[in-house]
Amino acid sequence: PLGILVFATDNFYFLLVLIPVYLFIEFLGNFYKRKIGGYTGDCLGAAQQLSELAFYLVTLMIWKFI
Repeated sequence: PLGILVFATDNFYFLLVLIPVYLFIEFLGNFYKRKIGGYTGDCLGAAQQLSELAFYLVTLMIWKFI
């Protein structure tokens, strides 16, 4: 979907969405390792859902302000 969005709008600013999503996943991975000592399947599912939410929120912010 990100590739379609970038090429349909000819706006490469949408690729900036990947930076906060990556940082968010790294933060959650470190958080889970520190709190429960690892990264389980439940943690992976929660990280996927939360990173998808972050992706949509950052996409909306870029859409509105650029």
